Amino acid sequence: MSELLVSFALTPDDYIHAFRGVLHQRRSTWAAYGCFTLAIIFIAGVALLGSGRGPAFTPGNLAGILCGALVLGFIWWHPRMSAQQLLKNNRLAVARQTWQISGSGIVMSFPGTSSTVEWSVFLRAREDERFLYLYVSELVAHLVPKRALAAEQLQELRAIVRAALGDRAQLN
Repeated sequence: MSELLVSFALTPDDYIHAFRGVLHQRRSTWAAYGCFTLAIIFIAGVALLGSGRGPAFTPGNLAGILCGALVLGFIWWHPRMSAQQLLKNNRLAVARQTWQISGSGIVMSFPGTSSTVEWSVFLRAREDERFLYLYVSELVAHLVPKRALAAEQLQELRAIVRAALGDRAQLN
């Protein structure tokens, strides 16, 4: 199997997109979204329809709608806040990195350090329109930005990942 060399630097926007991508892959995130949305719809419905015994919009109904909207807003903005915290605390986060990808694993090199990761460490892989994600846990994934690869390199990367992970590689 061939070896692929990829060099890239992630941007703050990349991290925000990736944090959302990882978080929104979890069923529990969508369950929380669903529960909060249903609660807001229920409270808004009670407020709009009323009970026929007085004003439909009471301070309690309005407070419930606002609290639910704030929670949904927090869930949506959480990836942005997490990415900003990572960037603030990790000088290497936006540094240029070079990955040597082969059938035995990945050697990730950053300024002043490098790390070797065998394929057995990765739980699964998936991709979206911007990244290929290599998950080491349900909440942590290593990213390869597709913009760093030529079309034939992306196909080669997919082939290497599929060979290493089998059915755990959910790639295009």
